[in-house]
Amino acid sequence: MIEWYPGVIESDDSSDKVIGEVYQIKNQKVLLSQLDQYEGCSSHDPEPHEFIRRVKSVLLESGEKIRAWIYLFDQAVSDKERIFSGNFLHR
Repeated sequence: MIEWYPGVIESDDSSDKVIGEVYQIKNQKVLLSQLDQYEGCSSHDPEPHEFIRRVKSVLLESGEKIRAWIYLFDQAVSDKERIFSGNFLHR
């Protein structure tokens, strides 16, 4: 956990998980631009950015795997609290 909000980092451990929500969006270019601005990682934001947006494989509750955009925390985490359950809302 990064202060009062979560941050996801990549892991090579297949047992690591993150609980989240997946949305289907219609105007991807506009919405992703707005989300990048909100997350502070647009091309107009000073670097280094706290987050980066990447496409990753996501496992849905149904068991289906899809590719989805995700914002990854892109800073050091050695001094951050790890949420082992992967669920920020029920930590």
